[in-house]
Amino acid sequence: MSRNMEEILKGRFVKKVFTEEGDDMLKAIKKKMRSRDFSRPEYFASMRVMPSEESLVYEHALVNRFVDMKYHNYGKRRVKRKNHPIHNRMLYGHANEMIYRLSYGFTEAVKEELRGVDLNS
Repeated sequence: MSRNMEEILKGRFVKKVFTEEGDDMLKAIKKKMRSRDFSRPEYFASMRVMPSEESLVYEHALVNRFVDMKYHNYGKRRVKRKNHPIHNRMLYGHANEMIYRLSYGFTEAVKEELRGVDLNS
């Protein structure tokens, strides 16, 4: 197989993994948020994933970033609040799955499957 074709297949594989894992991650985060009574529309309005052959971009509202923090600093005061593990724990859990799939999932069978997609389209 030519070097160029190998790179094209790798790019398709990476995009496929990022698309599948990104969708799974988004569903899991939304499910966890709903189970913890996050119902205001601003929590969900800007949540999206954008996969490419090089990266996976996850966008969310700024308010989503801080709900998993146990302590909040207000000036010189430090306030302990109930935290909801919907950001870091979910992201890193799915990141580990992506790393595993990208490291060990590009097998000959996957190459053949991706090559078949190329021939049929």
